[in-house]
Amino acid sequence: MQSYSNAIGKTDLDLFWEEQAPALIEADQEVIYTRCNKLLVESVKSFEGEVKHYLSHKMPLQNQSGDIIGIFGISCLINSIDSISVALNEMSAIINKPLLEHNVTLAKRQIECLSYLVRGMTMKQIAKNMGLSPKTVEHYLEAIKLKLKCRTRQESIEKALQLSYFKVRSLSE
Repeated sequence: MQSYSNAIGKTDLDLFWEEQAPALIEADQEVIYTRCNKLLVESVKSFEGEVKHYLSHKMPLQNQSGDIIGIFGISCLINSIDSISVALNEMSAIINKPLLEHNVTLAKRQIECLSYLVRGMTMKQIAKNMGLSPKTVEHYLEAIKLKLKCRTRQESIEKALQLSYFKVRSLSE
């Protein structure tokens, strides 16, 4: 393609990798229907007709109401063991900071509350550990859901687990 504008409005079926399009579309649909991130290797034919392999990370793209409006994905060419390592490092640098990219900040007590929630504690258990009333914990959890643009506590947990901060804390505590 001569420019990015040539790709606007095109689907995978319209592009030079049309043979691989059904597999690409199936992976995208899985991300949309499960509402879960997916890490996979995708193979597509290049302009020259050579099949190239890409490490791809796809995630659902949501509007402020939490509705899925598309897919966000990043792919890195992998043609050797070294390039797989580079691709994983590049992806993790991007994927592990979704809150920072959207300028979302949580207060210290909200982070603490979310940390307990990630570890599977109930509202009463969180309240006891934090020395708060269950109603205050409920207020914190609602504020967290609003800030993270989540509809449920489960979605809040899933977003928290995408962040390296919570991955490290939940493993170490």
